[in-house]
Amino acid sequence: LERVESLLEDIVNNRTGLTQAREEIAAIVQMRTTYPAWMLVAAKGLLGFWVSVLFGGNIYEALAAGATTTSVDLAMRGVWKLRWPYFFSQVAGAMVCGIAALLVMWSRSIGVWNVMMSPSLIVSAGMISMLAGLSFTTAVRDAMDGYVITASARLVDAITLTGGIVLGLTMTLWVGLTLGIPAYLSPSLGASPVLWLQVLASPLIAMTFGVNTHLSPRNLALAGGFGLLTFTINRLGSEFLSSASAQAGLAAFTVALVAQSLNRLVRVPTIALVSASVISLVPGLALYRGLLGLVQEGQGLVVTVDSSALLFQALLIAVMLAFGASFGAIAGRPLSMPADWNARLALAKAW
Repeated sequence: LERVESLLEDIVNNRTGLTQAREEIAAIVQMRTTYPAWMLVAAKGLLGFWVSVLFGGNIYEALAAGATTTSVDLAMRGVWKLRWPYFFSQVAGAMVCGIAALLVMWSRSIGVWNVMMSPSLIVSAGMISMLAGLSFTTAVRDAMDGYVITASARLVDAITLTGGIVLGLTMTLWVGLTLGIPAYLSPSLGASPVLWLQVLASPLIAMTFGVNTHLSPRNLALAGGFGLLTFTINRLGSEFLSSASAQAGLAAFTVALVAQSLNRLVRVPTIALVSASVISLVPGLALYRGLLGLVQEGQGLVVTVDSSALLFQALLIAVMLAFGASFGAIAGRPLSMPADWNARLALAKAW
């Protein structure tokens, strides 16, 4: 995508002829992936590790989260190699998350593992890695730009894949509870995030996700900077905004505005930077806790959290992230206009 946008810029500014453009397009289509498969899997594991650290997990929780996220990625790749639809990859990944949660609860119940570990922190990392790949933001942006057909298609795709996550996780938790595994869901996580660790984790989360979206090595540091900006804005927003969804929306808007404004300078697709930077705000934790609460309620167990409120909060955060990122990108367009005046006029008419 970086090379395509660079080629378009060269064409608009008459730096590339038709023959050369065709050769460049052919080279882009045939180019190999930026990173080998083993590095992508390792990056997913590091993503899970640092997400757990961001939420205040201890070293055991962080290692378990990294192992879970790695297992999720391997399971999804295995299903994909069978040529099954991507929906089933999401189901398989969510089942791995559910199995990880049940294993932690079961091992603690029989005394095999006495270390304090939160299944919510461990599983949320895997959930975030799956939810982050969905196309809610691009669907909202297409709708705002008037591309109703593509927006509808992207939205249906995102909803369907989210349904795969819900199906896989709910089914696994239900089977585990039916077999008698004692599940527990505390009102609070019990974790105390350390600020300097969060400052360290936020850019590393963005960079590891950037590896999986094939950002070039020179742009990984840029993605890390935007990840730190997202955390900073979200942290400052918490001082005067009580709603987690409003904080997420403000952070997404700010990051998208800055990324779009710098588009001509850094020549990196805005959506790539925004997706990497806001991944730490994806509501995987709320989704897992809400679904586990619903499963417990369905089996007549006492639940100490409001499951419906958690699920609604997850939905609201996802919507605010999408709208905030889309508004920010649109607001930043006038600041990233191409140098060619004909292209500027064409873009102005398109708006």
